Amino acid sequence: MELESHAGRGTTLRLRIPLTLAIIPALIVKSLKQSFALPQGALSELVHVPPRKAATDIEWMEDAALYRLRGKLLPLVFLERLLRPGECTGKVPDRDMFIAVLDADGRRYGLVVDGLADPEEIVVKPLSAVLKDIGLYTGATVLGNAELALILDPTAIAIKAGVTLSAEEDSAESDEGEVEAAKRVEYLLVEVAGQQAAVPLADVLRIEQVPRSRIEWIGYRPVLNFEGQLLPVEDTGGVIAAAEGNAGAPIIVVVCREGSRQVGIAVSHVLDVAGGGDLFEAGKSHPAGGVTLLKNRVTGVVDLRGVAPLPDAENATNEWKEFAETVG
Repeated sequence: MELESHAGRGTTLRLRIPLTLAIIPALIVKSLKQSFALPQGALSELVHVPPRKAATDIEWMEDAALYRLRGKLLPLVFLERLLRPGECTGKVPDRDMFIAVLDADGRRYGLVVDGLADPEEIVVKPLSAVLKDIGLYTGATVLGNAELALILDPTAIAIKAGVTLSAEEDSAESDEGEVEAAKRVEYLLVEVAGQQAAVPLADVLRIEQVPRSRIEWIGYRPVLNFEGQLLPVEDTGGVIAAAEGNAGAPIIVVVCREGSRQVGIAVSHVLDVAGGGDLFEAGKSHPAGGVTLLKNRVTGVVDLRGVAPLPDAENATNEWKEFAETVG
């Protein structure tokens, strides 16, 4: 137990529970063809950097990599270079990169990994004594597919990579700004059929880019098959329909959590992450529903509940009959 108090600012109480007694949510990441579990408690957001943008978006100061995220420089740590020091060299790999933006005890940085998998609730197993001296892991776990994965320690990785503590803003003006920012909801800003739309960032699990040939259909509904699990895809903007006849056309799908299920939203472009503010209808004190203010523009919020669920086995036959009658 830790107690930290600052006069006039407040008191922070930290209670640390041994991980061997805990079940924690974790994001499964890939590096060097291995799976690792990244505790979601330290995860702020995920950023996808395609190969064509990596060379321009990632800046270098001597051997330190930096990524400019919404106007601020974010130090980058390449997981593969920590796993194989001295073997993985060169500036930027020529492939898709995924940046997990982490905030580990005041150290904010981006962990660069090769790929992402679905989040899981993992049971933490104690770490073998042979691996403790490495200083990158806090434990191990067995994933749902029976694969063994080591659990990454975001704080230890930051210290090993030399990431320093973020500067604190002590002015009263900045404190008020932080309180105001805490009231704002973060959104993923996307473009659909030439119009901007907002997806609540807390509901976004990952962003997939797949060829048009990967899209299949159940009746009139587009779906994606992920290792035997069907993901319904909403295409109100006609992104998939516009790629008809071009099997290799890239389709961007934002995978979101809607209650206990996962749904996909087909979009033309992923633009940014921004904080949204409430909008009020003239003459009323209640915020207007379905819209938010992003970058001083009125933006519609995607209603994930509007994505129709796939039919269960009992109702599938009737739905196919209705679809067949509709198309004649």
